[in-house]
Amino acid sequence: MLLRLMLMIWRFVGQDVATLLCLLLSASLIYVQTILEYPPEWLRRLDFVYYDIRFSAMPLERRDSPHKVVVLDIDDASIQAEGRWPWPRETLARLTTSAFDAGAIVLSYDIVFSERQANIVDTVAGQLNNGPVANELLSYRDNFDGDQQLADAMSMGDAVLGYFTTRNANYQNNALPEPLITLSEEVANAFVSYQEQGHTSNLPMFQEVAARSGFVTAFPDSDGSVRRSPLMVRFGDQLYPSMALSSVLAYLLVDEPPDVKIETYGSLRAVRALKIAEHWVNTDINMNVMVPYRGGPFSFPYVSATKLMNGDEEARRAIEGAIVLVGTSAAGLYDLRSTPVSEVYPGVEVHANLIDGMLMGEIPYRPDWEKGASFIGLLVFGLLFSFIFPRVSPLYLLLLGLASLGLSLGVNNYLWIYQGMELPIASQLLLILGTMMVAMAQGFLSEAASRQRIKEIFDQYVPPQHVNTMLQDPKSINLDGESREMTIFFMDIRDFTSISETLDAARLKKFLSHVFTPVTQCIFDHHGTIDKYVGDMVMAFWGAPLLDSQHRENGVRAALEISLLMQQLRGQLREKGYPEAFVGMGINTGVVNVGDMGSEIRRAYTVIGDPVNLASRLESITKFYGIELLVGEETYRPLANQFLWREVDRIQAKGKEEAIAIFTPLSEADEGNTDVIAEEEHYRRARQAYLAQDWDKAEAIFRQLIQQRHAVLFEIYLERIAHYSDHAPEPNWQGVYKHLTK
Repeated sequence: MLLRLMLMIWRFVGQDVATLLCLLLSASLIYVQTILEYPPEWLRRLDFVYYDIRFSAMPLERRDSPHKVVVLDIDDASIQAEGRWPWPRETLARLTTSAFDAGAIVLSYDIVFSERQANIVDTVAGQLNNGPVANELLSYRDNFDGDQQLADAMSMGDAVLGYFTTRNANYQNNALPEPLITLSEEVANAFVSYQEQGHTSNLPMFQEVAARSGFVTAFPDSDGSVRRSPLMVRFGDQLYPSMALSSVLAYLLVDEPPDVKIETYGSLRAVRALKIAEHWVNTDINMNVMVPYRGGPFSFPYVSATKLMNGDEEARRAIEGAIVLVGTSAAGLYDLRSTPVSEVYPGVEVHANLIDGMLMGEIPYRPDWEKGASFIGLLVFGLLFSFIFPRVSPLYLLLLGLASLGLSLGVNNYLWIYQGMELPIASQLLLILGTMMVAMAQGFLSEAASRQRIKEIFDQYVPPQHVNTMLQDPKSINLDGESREMTIFFMDIRDFTSISETLDAARLKKFLSHVFTPVTQCIFDHHGTIDKYVGDMVMAFWGAPLLDSQHRENGVRAALEISLLMQQLRGQLREKGYPEAFVGMGINTGVVNVGDMGSEIRRAYTVIGDPVNLASRLESITKFYGIELLVGEETYRPLANQFLWREVDRIQAKGKEEAIAIFTPLSEADEGNTDVIAEEEHYRRARQAYLAQDWDKAEAIFRQLIQQRHAVLFEIYLERIAHYSDHAPEPNWQGVYKHLTK
């Protein structure tokens, strides 16, 4: 029922609804992609999926870098050689000294030194009860101060320290380092960025000797993958750099804050680019940059910490002139991140990629005009697809859709590979696929609606159960011409010319609908098939396209029901201001040709043959006899005992040599009332006297009948009796009346 309703609606508004749905989809995607400040999470997740696939399948082409970025790895071999982690500050001091001695330009620690290390002298002296001995030990305290040793080692070169930030203001461990940029009050009030509240930073003694500090906090996307990282975060009105940015600034010996581009968005302001050396590094409004992963894990050189501390020449050569990041790959200590290139990726290499990308000026970015481009692209594609897709064939729809997908992916990937631009694509793909699906659904529903429409048109001529049977079992019908015994029915509205002169075209159409609709339903209810409507005439038949062994009985019962129906209908028509409708019906049975007939231009499923012509002539002479229904002898004979019949006459139709008896059914055999039965008994006696040429007796009975009920048929016989009383019929007369007109 629901599908039928959908098909009915779709039939009238199919393409318009599809176009409207495509336009609504386009408008929705334009809104969420370009109007909202941030796209909804589901759309961002889809972009993440494509971003990761693209990054893995088409990694960014990176030039050979003149800048060395090396990971100084606290690996399993180093743990075995130097002892378990965490190492004492003395060991880290030795590592730091070895790195600077080997020629490291910048040494960046992905480690936070937020707590002091216990001095062994303090520990031993505190356990002694002998004051002089304890004091003597304390005089050697500086010799065992690991924190100081590490601080002294850091002061040998440019050391960059990492620290953690958080949005939880309860974490306030040690003091923050010096900010990179301090915002003016005017800018700070409208500034957009990550706003941090808490931190865990390094001990002051380390911060004082470090060249710079930077946060090492990871900012994964909502799915946990690290695709971007902020170059600066905000504490109050101050901006603090990441460890990667601090390492680059230290490497480039930049003392002043870098130049920044601040864009204005209404009442808001945001940093959209930083100048690193000669390169502008583009950021989003939260100062994020995309991590330019150069490959999978271990894409950068790794140097074992223990080898460097033990003077390995190869390790020293690898360190020389490099930005060195201290990290760990030892089992149980591995700092891992989920990234587009690997679910298990060393966290220290995230910083390494950022450093290398900033120095080379090869960090992918989302341009400022992205929203405008997305708006125009979605608008143009949306309008084109909305008006084209629903109006093309499935093949062209598929070709256009694939071409559109190819174009969208091609442009997006070109900008990614050759221009380093990362543009969202999920909304475009959704638009293309969504409009294709709507158009395909429209095509499906249109085809189904067309089939339904064809079925409904056929339903106007064939009972629904016949249509369903034919659809389920096409072999049950034969559309080719064949000879078959069938019962033919004609019905005509009397005085239709006069009726049509009293009604305008619209009311005449409604008048015919009021008559033909219940008549057609009655024919269908008795398994008949409508052949055609011609003006005020209806032609139907029984016995095709499906075989019907009771075609005579069904045809007669349908005609009797129509006769009763017309009595009710005349009252309804009067109430609605229409003329009363009187009809004539003719039924005949015989072998006819039935099938799909006509020309190559127009064909119809119909019947032809003499029995058809006779049925039509029977209908036409009903008016002559003043009877609604006349039935041919071939229809009557097998049904003689099933109905109460009246033999109306024996006639010779125009153009025919053979005389036939014609009948009218009065009721079902067991349903006739006593008055009808009594009248029929009198009629039969009158007709028998008429055929026996006993004119006086016949006249007396017919006059008695006409006094009880006026009938045209009785008048006809009285006129014939008067004629034959004066002019005796021919010797072989058998009561046959010749009709000279059709």
